[in-house]
Amino acid sequence: MAPTYDTRASKKSFNSEFGVPLTILDLPTGWNSPRVWILNILRGAWRIISPAPYPTWLILETGADHPGDITRSLNGISIDIAVITRIGDTPVHVEFFPSVDAVAHEKASLLSCLAPNGTAILNGDDPRVAPLAKTLSSEQRAVLYGTGAHNDIRAEHIHIVYVDDKPSGLSFTIITHNGTYPVTLSHTIGMHHAYTALAAFVIATVAGVSPEDAITRLGTVSPTPGRLHLIEGMRGITIIDDTYNASPVAVVAGLATLRDIVSNNQKIAILGDMLELGEFTDDAHRAIGTDAVSSCDILIAVGQYAPLIAEGATNA
Repeated sequence: MAPTYDTRASKKSFNSEFGVPLTILDLPTGWNSPRVWILNILRGAWRIISPAPYPTWLILETGADHPGDITRSLNGISIDIAVITRIGDTPVHVEFFPSVDAVAHEKASLLSCLAPNGTAILNGDDPRVAPLAKTLSSEQRAVLYGTGAHNDIRAEHIHIVYVDDKPSGLSFTIITHNGTYPVTLSHTIGMHHAYTALAAFVIATVAGVSPEDAITRLGTVSPTPGRLHLIEGMRGITIIDDTYNASPVAVVAGLATLRDIVSNNQKIAILGDMLELGEFTDDAHRAIGTDAVSSCDILIAVGQYAPLIAEGATNA
């Protein structure tokens, strides 16, 4: 399979004005250790002037906890390919923004760093993301992905794969203007993983990888722990580990996945706190309690906002 590229990607959530430079220089976080930060400064200075080979592609993540975070994180960086995934009606970290539209505006600032001939890969199913295609210059390119027919690249026939009556992966078909490609992701489930795979597929093809090679490599991807990762439990129990982080969009997607699983056995959902939601906190926790009623047989709520989750479920 060709071509292949030397790449470097963000580790965990290295997505801040400190994390992005750490990824660029391939350095660890120092946390609270002055010694590590001093060593990072020395190592970073050496790597800037060192003749050692540098990756062909940098895969950077940038987050937005507060207004202006993305601009600060990417100051001076020119992006060849920019990806904006989903914002949703109650996005994560909305606590420090005056409105959801303000979060959308902050996410959109990513495109201000796009190179003059760069490509923006946008979630065409999100009504706050898709219109950003119209903000690009005539030299820049937008690619919309999703499940709707209006998208340039879309996924169809998304369904859970079963082995011995247990969920084992996710299967779907990628539809492009030039062909149709079947995909199977192992050890992970959830419709939103199809969106992730779509974005990765578009990135690969824009970077020069053939669609066939991109599909083959998607089939070998190891799932990220804590993101709807399937784990074999004791006595035939299947555990769906979605504990990496929590936001209303992610929890609703996780509950929808649990609801879609075909099983004659009990389904149990364990839900914890969703943080940094500000004025949306109470309603969001009640809402996921309501949503859980149609997804599971037993609901266990833990954390500071557990009573709100339980209230939503009880009222439903």
